Amino acid sequence: MQPLSLARMDTWIIGYGNVHRRDDGIGPYVARIIENSLTPGENIRILTFFQLAPDLIEELRYAGRILFIDASREAIDNGFKWTKITPEPNGCYHVTHLFTPALILRYIQSLYQHDPETYLVSVQGDNFEFGDGLDPPAETRAMGAASEIISFLDTCLGRAGRACNHFTKGGQYGCYKNHTHH
Repeated sequence: MQPLSLARMDTWIIGYGNVHRRDDGIGPYVARIIENSLTPGENIRILTFFQLAPDLIEELRYAGRILFIDASREAIDNGFKWTKITPEPNGCYHVTHLFTPALILRYIQSLYQHDPETYLVSVQGDNFEFGDGLDPPAETRAMGAASEIISFLDTCLGRAGRACNHFTKGGQYGCYKNHTHH
């Protein structure tokens, strides 16, 4: 990893969840799809975790933009949604299972006086039983979320003429039908 001073204003993608609990692994799955679509040298950092932890706060202290990606048990129209994250208003938690994107953002603000643009992309999962791999409906939703995140990154980073950002089954990069980019 580069020194933190070189990470200033980069975009960070954080996919988290338990890959051994079927659809709970959506966050790392989407992060890997995004990582496989990037051109070397782009100012995008991608990390995957089982769960969010306090040591992530220091790594993100200079981030310009953070996208957290996680599975959701809630039924979501279109299968995934974006939520702008604001800092957790109160509380100091010492149990790592309680770390949320909002709490991490709160600590970044209070410790480093920095306020990165932060989103949570929640992707609907259905099966959270023990096992590896996503169920087919969750995989389809995960691919849709990955495609939308890459389009978002293309817009934010000024890469409008870039190649197709849609994926085939299994998360492989490449077009699967004719479409236009916006």
